[in-house]
Amino acid sequence: ASARFSNGCEVHLDRVPLVRRASEILDMYVGEAENALAAAFAEAEREDAVLILDEVDTFLYGRSMAMHSWEVSLVNELLVQMEHFHGLMIATTNRLEGLDTACIRRFQVKVNFDYLTDLGKRALFQKMLAPLAEGPAPTSALRRLETLTLAAGDFRLVRDRFALEGQARHEELVEALAEEDKVRSRQEGGRVAGFMAR
Repeated sequence: ASARFSNGCEVHLDRVPLVRRASEILDMYVGEAENALAAAFAEAEREDAVLILDEVDTFLYGRSMAMHSWEVSLVNELLVQMEHFHGLMIATTNRLEGLDTACIRRFQVKVNFDYLTDLGKRALFQKMLAPLAEGPAPTSALRRLETLTLAAGDFRLVRDRFALEGQARHEELVEALAEEDKVRSRQEGGRVAGFMAR
């Protein structure tokens, strides 16, 4: 695993990632989710892997909002596992405000991945979308791109959509990105993207 930060610093770990999503943790039977969570931590420690809990807000919500006792016990289990884990764990979320406050305190490092800069938007456009259109992207399309608030996932969605539809114009690709910007803005009522690491 490796990461490059905006200050030019690079971090390399000689470890493999072990990703666990909510679908692999949650279970319809009481107690099974806790067992799956404990097993994930045990496997990561045994394999000396970096444990990545993706979209952790699915099962790490505030206990004050819990409607059932099993919801509280799942958060409690995660807290216990974190306390006794001898390894590196990363949790991802887009809903930091909904997480249990006691859990948030246990993360030693909290990193926010903001939306892309103009340079980042241009780079992803050239790499992921420009190959779907003929010729170089016109300056007007690139200027329009800079007015949008975008994440890397927006480019993936548009690429996948137009890969099925076939050849597109650069302007169409930028307009599709603008649609993604509008949809997210309406859904979120704001612009929050978060990531937490320990």
